[in-house]
Amino acid sequence: MADAARATPVDHQRTIHKASELEARIAATGFSGVAAVASEGELIFTSVQGLANRETGEPITVKTRFALASVPKMITAIAIMQLVEDGKVSLDDPIGKHLPDYPNRTIREDATVRHLMKMRSGLGDYLGSEHDRALKAGKLNRLSDYLPLFQDDPLAFAPGTGFEYSNAGYILLGRIIEVRSGQSYFSYIDENILRPARMDSTMLAEAVDVRPGIAVGYRVEGLEGIAESEADLAGRKLVPNTQVVAGPATSAGGGYSTVGDFARLAHSLRTEQLLRWDSLAEILGDRFGEGVAPGGLAGGAPGVTALFRLLPDGRTIVAMGNKDVPSAIEIGRMIETHLKEGSSTDS
Repeated sequence: MADAARATPVDHQRTIHKASELEARIAATGFSGVAAVASEGELIFTSVQGLANRETGEPITVKTRFALASVPKMITAIAIMQLVEDGKVSLDDPIGKHLPDYPNRTIREDATVRHLMKMRSGLGDYLGSEHDRALKAGKLNRLSDYLPLFQDDPLAFAPGTGFEYSNAGYILLGRIIEVRSGQSYFSYIDENILRPARMDSTMLAEAVDVRPGIAVGYRVEGLEGIAESEADLAGRKLVPNTQVVAGPATSAGGGYSTVGDFARLAHSLRTEQLLRWDSLAEILGDRFGEGVAPGGLAGGAPGVTALFRLLPDGRTIVAMGNKDVPSAIEIGRMIETHLKEGSSTDS
């Protein structure tokens, strides 16, 4: 393992340069959520802003659970690499080795587990009107229920020849986890990732819910998709996203968690409690494995943004928000820039 990537700051007083200045900058943006920096599984900086529920006035706290959007794809990839280490899966296996009845022959014979994990299989998305109808009809109860939503779709490209963001591919990875582990996806994840990492507040097998302790996401009324700038907000109000972002979590995303739980996940990964370092590098890239670049995942949906980013110096940025602008991703970038400036000053 690269020493730089494993490194954790010893003097926590020096980990956040001008922390009060960073806190003020975040507050000035109008961010609603929690943004944090973690080291060795502990939160060493937190900025807590806004309301978890605008209707009841419930404030966000550091323990508030937020919807995760696509960030759990990272957890699915971890599970796949655990099965690789156990010898039950190879990244170069054709999909048909694990899902022999999958109807698309090209995916069955030419796409590999690696292609699915890296979104290079040619599969795309399954969200849309057909998904919404199936969801309302109560037909999406297991991962296998999602396959008819995309299994007959034409591929965007031949496996391995391009890149396209792929929720469908991560559904297939979830099915491979089920087939090779002999467990349901969520049972495997709970037993092999959530419990060992002490992610006690994480709920991945949950549909969108409104109750105390969970942040309601707020989308821009009358806008399709995710607001990207203040201009998108002009003259419009924020409304709960529960009618737009709905349905149970899957291996492609969903569920709820806290910044503290993802701080503990980062520590479990850095200390190789869940995976070997070379396996983590398969997920996050060689430059991360060599300790020269950050790695992680971000996700978003109307009224939901989340960021999980492991830095080469041993610190981790976790940000979760419940409105589109500014997004948790933007706040995470602000924090990362601030940390770099502080490192330059300290040196």
